[in-house]
Amino acid sequence: MLYETITVTVLPGTQTKVLADLHPLLLSLNDGGTFLGCWVSEIGPLNQIIILRAFVLMDDLAGARQALLESGLFPDRAIGVRDVSYQSWRGLPFLPCVQPGEYGKVYEIRTYHVRPGHLSDVAEGFRKTLPGRTPLSPLLTAMYSLDGPARFAHIWPYGSLDERARIRREAVAAGIWPPRGSAGFLTEDMRSQVVVPVAFSPLR
Repeated sequence: MLYETITVTVLPGTQTKVLADLHPLLLSLNDGGTFLGCWVSEIGPLNQIIILRAFVLMDDLAGARQALLESGLFPDRAIGVRDVSYQSWRGLPFLPCVQPGEYGKVYEIRTYHVRPGHLSDVAEGFRKTLPGRTPLSPLLTAMYSLDGPARFAHIWPYGSLDERARIRREAVAAGIWPPRGSAGFLTEDMRSQVVVPVAFSPLR
């Protein structure tokens, strides 16, 4: 499955207005994509709205991206949007496609920059290690970038921030996470962002 993340960075105090404008747009798009999730940032880079969409065909993803870039459908600076960035991803082939549903009250998006030529090594480490990690808490998806620098992203839902901290401590203490040897394939650019689903997000 192919995924697109759209990051809308807004000016302070304008998030509610921008979300009100984005809501009908995201529900009305008919471009081959499936609207999966919309979150607002709580920890990490702030004043951001993160949108997740899924595509089956690369041509559909590219066409939808081009249409949005040309149409200017997204809210503009006049109501608070400072920047809109797009990223394309491919989900790991051994993972199920993301399905809408209620998974958690907070989500963590972890993004790692990968040393050139090592995306497959990082993916293989996940494949081997996930069976021991997911009984503690489910993984929404993991994916690698198709544009820009080589990156690997994984998204984890949790019931609360306290639950996230507890589960991560347990996983590290038990030696089941992170994947062994994976650090050698990554650069020092590793980012974590905690986001909260908005009311109209299909992923909750």
